[in-house]
Amino acid sequence: MNKILISILGIILTIGVVSGTAYALFSDTATVSGVTLTTGSADLKINDADSLPAVALSTSNTYPGWIDGQPFKLTNASTSPIALDVTSRITSKTGSWTTLSPVVEVAIVEYSDAGQAAGAVAAKNPAAGTWTASTGWKSLADWYAVTPTVIGTTIDQSTDHYFVMWGRIPTTAGNEISGLTVSTNWVLTGTQKTP
Repeated sequence: MNKILISILGIILTIGVVSGTAYALFSDTATVSGVTLTTGSADLKINDADSLPAVALSTSNTYPGWIDGQPFKLTNASTSPIALDVTSRITSKTGSWTTLSPVVEVAIVEYSDAGQAAGAVAAKNPAAGTWTASTGWKSLADWYAVTPTVIGTTIDQSTDHYFVMWGRIPTTAGNEISGLTVSTNWVLTGTQKTP
């Protein structure tokens, strides 16, 4: 009986060795090195810079009935071939905010070109130039709201769009705003338009 078991084990072992070697194949490997992926970036410029000094949009000696505008250019300088939708909002404020924020109004209007924007500012009339989009008049308090306001139309890569930030004080304002100052910081955000 032991001889039979040893014979059966020998046969199984032989089959295992023969089967394993019957399926042995040559193989080799090749490698690919240095595969890189570089992402681009979104880049929104204001007047060809990353930021605009406050002096450019500051004004003084305003009064009930006052209106004025400051032109600026936004450029999509993204390295990626993407279009940008732009939003804006006030992110911080100082001064006589409680009194002035519900009274002072701002509108951001997009014009067809720099000449149209400059002409509207010279006329002190937002409607004087050919415009393509407007936020409408909103109080400073509304611009400080949590939800940013979309300004203008989508800006394609390597394209300039021309805007005017308009400010006004309605004629209904009275002596309560006399001699007051408010300072604000604004952020304009360019976000990739969904394809």
